[in-house]
Formats: sequence, structure tokens, C-alpha cells
Amino acid sequence: MDVALKVDHVSKSFGKKKIIDDVSFELFCGEVFGFLGPNGAGKTTMIKMITGFLSVDQGTIEIDGFNHRSHYEKAMASIGAIVENPELYKDMSAYENLKMYARIHDNVDNSRINEVLDIVGMQDHSREKTRKYSLGMKQRVGLAMAILHRPKLLLLDEPTNGLDPAGIRELRDILKRMAHEENVAIMVSSHQLSEMQLMCDRVGVISYGKLLSVNTLKELTEMKVEESSLRLITPDVVTALSVLPDELKSKIISNTNEYIDFRISKDQINNFLRVLLNRDVTIHGIQSIESTLEDAFLSITGGGLRIE
Repeated sequence: MDVALKVDHVSKSFGKKKIIDDVSFELFCGEVFGFLGPNGAGKTTMIKMITGFLSVDQGTIEIDGFNHRSHYEKAMASIGAIVENPELYKDMSAYENLKMYARIHDNVDNSRINEVLDIVGMQDHSREKTRKYSLGMKQRVGLAMAILHRPKLLLLDEPTNGLDPAGIRELRDILKRMAHEENVAIMVSSHQLSEMQLMCDRVGVISYGKLLSVNTLKELTEMKVEESSLRLITPDVVTALSVLPDELKSKIISNTNEYIDFRISKDQINNFLRVLLNRDVTIHGIQSIESTLEDAFLSITGGGLRIE
């Protein structure tokens, strides 16, 4: 697989505070790479260094084989990015915005503009002024701008922020198609575990500026974790929640009127069930829940960080 991005022992500090601490990883053409961590973990700082908005204190970054420092223009020519919300001229249409943006790139003609509008599903609205657009539509136009010059590497910082479920699903499908069918390397930073699990081929977990792991999604979901996710089926959910001590109540992930999902170690399961049975809580069954990215994340970080 071709390497689109190589980050080698990169560090960055602001004053005395180290934001990125000796981070190394590679991103390959044809994959969606998730950069996962809570807010403040260093995700945006890393993306801003890759895109050249911030300098690198230590280490090197290579994009499409070009050193970020010594061959800056050639390296940047291979990048497309959306960092925060896309900026558009509100009184111009999507087509006009793209036409203007195309002027800073070589070999981008009208056919390419129409092509990217079609890729992001905005062809039918391409002549409308962008001030009338929803946030999801603006994100699509921003994505069209980012891929207009056929970059090998696409960087997106929290791209689903503010989108409704339909918009998130559409963006996810677009990105997966671009990576798997057009061989673009895509890096998506996010703090949303559910989106990473549905979108990414590999995931890098970052915490307090340190990259803790890089694994395929399959490796993460099959990772041996200290605590198991279980579902307790009971008609007495309200009673069960009221009788559990705080120590065991903290193990609960979610609940409905029919079941309680919880994450717990093997040696605590018997105690959990004993408390409920001693208080005459009816239990219809207990099921194992398939290991998720959240289980792996908590195992990797030691369970000390909260993330959506």
C-alpha cells in the first residue's frame, strides 16, 4: 500500500505544556484512518501541523513522500482539508465558490467542478446561494473544495459536528466511497466512538498528546478487555436501579424499561446478580454484548477518560 502520510516522532509544545508528545504513525492510500481521543487530547493540533498551520517542534512529517519542511509546496499540493467549519462566500452559489477556489490550483476545469459536486451530492443545489444552505450542505461544499485538486490525502477535523443523523450517514458514505473506490487516504479526527466504528478502517487512540495505539477496527473489537459488556433482561428495571450500591451502579452503561446494559469484570458479575436476587428482582436472562470500540478505548486508556 502506498504511504500518503508519515508522521515520525513529532512533538509540539505551547509554552511549557506539551500538546503532542513523540507521535508516530503512517496513513495509507485507500483507507479511512480515525484519530480518536477526547476533546483536548491533541487531535486538532496534529492536523494543523500536518496542514502547515502550526510548526513542528521536533520530528518530521512526509506527505506523498515529500518532507514537510524541505519540500513544503510539493507536500501541500497533495493535501485537502477541512479544519473547523468550511468558509464560503454566502452570496455566491456552490458552483461559483468552487470556480473561485479552483483558481489557486492548476489543471482544475469546469468538468472537475461538476464532478466533485456530483461526488458530494450537491449537483441539484449547485446554483443556489450558499447562505440558504443547511450546515450539512455547507459541509458537502467544503468537502468538494477539499477534493477539487485530487489530493492524495484528505484531513477532516470533527467533520460530523452539528450534522443531523441523516447528514452524518451521508458524509460517512461519501468518505468511505472516496477512500475505497478512489484510493484517497482520509484522516478523520473525532471524539465520537460510534462514528469511528462505522466509518474507519484503522483507528489511532490519542490521550494527553500521546498516541497509545494504532489498530484495525477488527483488532480493536476483538481485543481482550478486562471488563465485559453484558445485558441484563428484567421487568424490574426501576427496582434494580434503586437497590444497586453506587459501586455497582457505576458499571451501568445504559438502560431501558426492559433491560440494563453494564460493563463489569468477571469477578464482579456474581456480586452484581446476588444483590439483585436478594432484593427479589426478577431476572429473565443475561446476554453478552459484542465487544465495541468503546470497550477497546476504555481498555487502552485504562478507563480513566470519558468519551462519547
